[in-house]
Amino acid sequence: MAIVVPCYNESENIPRITKKIFELKREGVLIGIDFVFVNDGSKDDSLDLIKNYSSEYEWFRFCNHEVNRGFAHALKTGREYAIRDGYNIIGQIDCDLTHPLEMIGGMKDELALCDMVIASRYVGDGGMKNVPLQRVLLSRTAQIFFRTVFRIRTKDATSGFRLCRKEIFEKIDLEIDTFAVQLELTIKAERNKFRISEVPFVLVNRRFGSSKFNLNQFLVYISSVIKLIF
Repeated sequence: MAIVVPCYNESENIPRITKKIFELKREGVLIGIDFVFVNDGSKDDSLDLIKNYSSEYEWFRFCNHEVNRGFAHALKTGREYAIRDGYNIIGQIDCDLTHPLEMIGGMKDELALCDMVIASRYVGDGGMKNVPLQRVLLSRTAQIFFRTVFRIRTKDATSGFRLCRKEIFEKIDLEIDTFAVQLELTIKAERNKFRISEVPFVLVNRRFGSSKFNLNQFLVYISSVIKLIF
């Protein structure tokens, strides 16, 4: 299994997530799981850090974009790398530790029963912690809107924490080049009858950097995926 980690100006977060992965592996967690860090034309020290860690840890793989190509392209590059290297399960997480790495093993077990596992803020005990109320309300409204307009069952259709069988990417052609690719993947997976399971997780507000989801991002989602209605 390979987990894709898109990175754009993540020099503060890369050492933190690498340390966390190392600690969990030392404890016997995340065994047999590799991580593909994709530097997306960062302007800080992200690439140097990634290169250094890749030479230190066998499980630390990397790809590089010389210029910033955007989140969707970073995910695509990482997925293509993983598929070429023969991984059958491909996941994705954010670099900022908002996604609990400890959940990956359980999500992998859940994948035995389905084709995609999404860590969801909107099932069971899932939720958000230390997140501004405005963002919480916007996110909840967006999810209701997406489920209604696109007639999907998934409650957290835009989650960036998920595991997928590689067959999904072999069957589905992803066209969107913005953050909305998450929603596109969910919609097309449902339309192609892939089995999706959601497991609860609590998103904690990121410690470094800025949140990716705001009103402008919501409008980008709408403009990007409106063609999927037809």
